[in-house]
Amino acid sequence: MGGRLPERTRRLIIATDAEAYSARDYTGQVRLQEDLHRVLEEACTNGGLDRASWDLQEQGDGEIAVLPVGTPEDATLSAFLDGLAQALHHHNRPLNDAYRVRLRVAVHQGLVADGRNGFVGAPVNEACRLRDCDLVRDALADAPGADFVTVLSRSLYEDAVADGTVGLYRWPFKRVDIEIPAKAFRAEAWLCVSSDPPAPEGSAPPADSPGKAPDTEAGPGRAAPPRSSPTFSVTGGDMTFGDHHGDKTSINNIR
Repeated sequence: MGGRLPERTRRLIIATDAEAYSARDYTGQVRLQEDLHRVLEEACTNGGLDRASWDLQEQGDGEIAVLPVGTPEDATLSAFLDGLAQALHHHNRPLNDAYRVRLRVAVHQGLVADGRNGFVGAPVNEACRLRDCDLVRDALADAPGADFVTVLSRSLYEDAVADGTVGLYRWPFKRVDIEIPAKAFRAEAWLCVSSDPPAPEGSAPPADSPGKAPDTEAGPGRAAPPRSSPTFSVTGGDMTFGDHHGDKTSINNIR
């Protein structure tokens, strides 16, 4: 291998993928790609985010976005999730189920470089494994009223949510443990289904995130998801609905 290795920088990574792309016919796949692009553009516009400054690796029915060095992770994540909830609600509201856009979103942080064929770095691989694992796929499939699910890496959750100063604590993330033996991959992560509405602004932080002060200031793109449904939780590998928060889940033999 000749030449110098590309320089790595610490970046915020957002990996997105659309549900049921391969189940659509040719026309449906073309439409889904166009809709996905439009929804992500609108999500950033809603959140006041400069998507033009993001480095993107498109993947047909998804993408990997690597944000600029120095991006404020907590404020950006809060604005993106609120903006995405708003964009998907307005996009999906007039559509039947066959044409809805439903997304899996994984967010992580770490050292990333630009390689010849795309982004390089363990954090990118981990974000994609979190996004594509069976647990996250099943969470979306088992919540037909949801427009998207979000999974955060442990490090990002601890930095941006557990100790954050913006409204991310209002989203009811649940702790999950993911294991993929075939890839020697194990990770603690935090999962949220978009049909779980965030708590009202100014409410007390959840019990599993002590020490967070209520966020009483309006933030960019902050819009509560418009639909409400029973709270999603996972217990002992079985997905259930009810008023459960902070459950720990162990899942083995995930693809």
